[in-house]
Amino acid sequence: PLLGGRPPPPLPDIDLSGMANSNGGFASLAQPRMSAPPVDAAALESDVVRAELSRLETDHRALVDMGIRFGTFDPQDKSALLDDVQSVEERWDIVIARFELTGALNPTFVEESQRFLDGMGIGAGGFRDLLKSAHDRMRDAAEKELL
Repeated sequence: PLLGGRPPPPLPDIDLSGMANSNGGFASLAQPRMSAPPVDAAALESDVVRAELSRLETDHRALVDMGIRFGTFDPQDKSALLDDVQSVEERWDIVIARFELTGALNPTFVEESQRFLDGMGIGAGGFRDLLKSAHDRMRDAAEKELL
């Protein structure tokens, strides 16, 4: 199933510097419990759709796992990882938009996700702003390392 019933890993509205692990990466964050599946089962009947989601989930998980060691990367590798993260985010946007346009996105899942973000004091837009800000700061720091 799509992410095993979990949303893509969220970033809460907290001081990210306090979450750095000994490798300079970020510790895993607790996942919200989602009772509703992200999409209707019928949306996953296609082998093509399942294969696309499987690749995306695998790529996403690999980036999260690599991000744990982010602080040990050289500046070029840090920038490359951030580029890959941006690419996966864009792929998720396309997949979610496609499900939304076809009516396959589960409204209950959307409500649960929104409640989770609201519980952290941010909405979907705030989550995106926080994510972009964190990535921009990480990219800026990597570029400064080159100097």
